[in-house]
Order: sequence, then C-alpha cells, then structure tokens
Amino acid sequence: MADKKALRATAKTLYEAGRGTIKQIAAEIGVSSRTVERWSAADGWVRVTATPELSERAHRVASRLAEIPEDAKPEERGRAVEAITEQQAVDERAELLVRHRREWQVSRALLAEAVRERSTDKAKMAKVVAETTSITQKGERLAWGLDTDAGTKVQVVIERE
Repeated sequence: MADKKALRATAKTLYEAGRGTIKQIAAEIGVSSRTVERWSAADGWVRVTATPELSERAHRVASRLAEIPEDAKPEERGRAVEAITEQQAVDERAELLVRHRREWQVSRALLAEAVRERSTDKAKMAKVVAETTSITQKGERLAWGLDTDAGTKVQVVIERE
C-alpha cells in the first residue's frame, strides 16, 4: 500500500510541475493513464502556470517598470506599479475576449455548413458546440470578473421638498 501512495505522490509532483501529459506521467511511473486521471480528479491536482508564459509576463512588466525614473517618489512609483499591474490585467482580459470571439466563429461556420448541406446532424452538432462554448465562456467570464454589473446600473434619486 505504501508503494501506491508513493506512486500517487510522485504522479502528483510530476503533474503539478508540468512535467508531461497524464499519459507520459503514467508511463513513467508504471500505472495506467486512467489511474492517474482518477488520482488527479480525486485530489484536485492543479498545474503550475507554464514557466515560459510567466517569464514572458515578467519581462513585459519589467520593461514597463524600467521606464519609471529612479528618482521617482515612493508614491509616484507605487502609482506607476499599480497602473502597470492594472494594464497587465486589462491585456490578459482583452486576449480572453479575442479568443471568445474567435470561438464563436467555429459555431457560425458549423451552422453555415449544416444549412448549406441541409444536414440535421450537422445542425445538431452546431447547436451542441454553441451551447458548450456558451457554458465554457460563461464560466471563464465569471472567473475573470468580466460579467460584473459595476457601472451598468442606473440609480435614480428623487428629492422632494
């Protein structure tokens, strides 16, 4: 039993470090990929963000920070860092929105093909893809805070004398 726990711990370490796919990890430790998938789902394993992506983001931020004068006051430096961080968040959300728009092009293309060929099966596929895209994107929008109602509500105040 201790061997199984050790294998599971090793698999988790490899997975979370991004050291390969589930199939590669399973082959490396000598278990089935289905076993590693079950372990991952049961324990809630989470991969660390890919190092190249983190490095790229760090370089972008560092480049912007380098533009802040060295003699800047701490308050000015703080505001500049805050603005850079905010811009990074805006850029990431913009990339997400661009991807979302591209994903809808797939549904539209599938629908056009279904209509052109008068295929009920392809129309059903287009519907399933559209519904799946909608569900996935709704979750991503919520996770990224894109669907907040801040600034969209109107409040009317009536003052009476």
